[in-house]
Amino acid sequence: MAALIHGSSYMTFDLDVLAPFTLCNWERILGALRPFEPRFHNHPSRIPLQGEPEKLTAFRMVLLDTTLGRLDILREIPGGTYDDLLPASEVAEDVYGGPMRVLGLDALIASKAALMREKDKPVVVELRAIRERLRGEVS
Repeated sequence: MAALIHGSSYMTFDLDVLAPFTLCNWERILGALRPFEPRFHNHPSRIPLQGEPEKLTAFRMVLLDTTLGRLDILREIPGGTYDDLLPASEVAEDVYGGPMRVLGLDALIASKAALMREKDKPVVVELRAIRERLRGEVS
């Protein structure tokens, strides 16, 4: 989603969310997701995500299927945790009816480049080109 907001033409079929894996935050996440019937993506029987936030605090990532689509909730990405990367994020206005905090362009490029996944390589090239174009407009 952050890549699209920054102008990428590459479509993604999931939403990655970086979040603090605290008990309080998992209680909020569970409450917000309940209407969308979240189920564990990698579990063979796709068991529902149940109300046990204490267990979720120990996970590194939670990969879900919901009625809205795929949702990956991550404790950490290359570059750090939510708290580490908060200063490198920005607010995108009017995304699906309201504001959304996303990684800034430089942090997004660094994170995707560090992953070295094949699917990210063309996105990194495109995001770097977008950054260069934006820098040219500012100069």
